[in-house]
This record gives sequence, C-alpha cells and structure tokens, in this order.
Amino acid sequence: MRYVLLIAGILFVQACMAQRLPPTPDWFAGTWLAQPDGERDLTACVGGVSVSYLADGRFSHWEWSGEWRLEGDLLIEMATLDHEMVPPDEVPLGKPESSRIERIGRDEMRQTLPNGERVTYLRCPESR
Repeated sequence: MRYVLLIAGILFVQACMAQRLPPTPDWFAGTWLAQPDGERDLTACVGGVSVSYLADGRFSHWEWSGEWRLEGDLLIEMATLDHEMVPPDEVPLGKPESSRIERIGRDEMRQTLPNGERVTYLRCPESR
C-alpha cells in the first residue's frame, strides 16, 4: 500500500509540473501589474502603473511605449516613445531589451531581468 501511495504521489507531482505551459503571444497579450515582495494586489491596475502588451506587438508602460515580441520564453522589448517621465539618458529608445518570461498560471507570470532580478506579475482583471 505504501508503494501505491508513493507512486501516486510521484505521478501527481509530475502531472503538476507538466501543466506549466510556455508563454505564447496570445496568452501574453494583456495588461499586467508587478507584484513586489509577494503581494497580490491588483488595485493599481487602474492607476496607470501597469504595462499593457497589445496583440499587434505594441506595448505601453507609464514611462515609455514601443514594440514587443516573444521568441520562446524570451521577451524582446524595444522602446520607441518616451513619455518624459524619466531622464532621457535612462530611456533605452531604439535598443532591444530582453528578459525571460515564465508562465506560472493563467493570469500570473514571472519575469527574469538581465541583471537576474525576478519580478512577479498578475494580469489585470479588465484584460482577461
């Protein structure tokens, strides 16, 4: 009986791991809000600090906007317009920036930035 439970447990863990799907452009398109320090608060979705990725390959953030694409789990963003919210030398206009995207759930992802920092995002309700 112990072996049956052990095998069932192993199969359950494998099934859970297999459910983690890779990010796709259709899934990724929407409005996302960063969740610092493990918070789960979507109230700022209406405040303009979220980032929106449109299905046509454009994105808009409160600081800048531009173009995006996914290549597997690699998100490539290129800012093309500065909204004058940050100093000009800090806006990477015209320079592709890449990061890794991990699909955690239907409405949750984790982004790993080039410096190794990991940021969790939740999808804003109005973009489901």
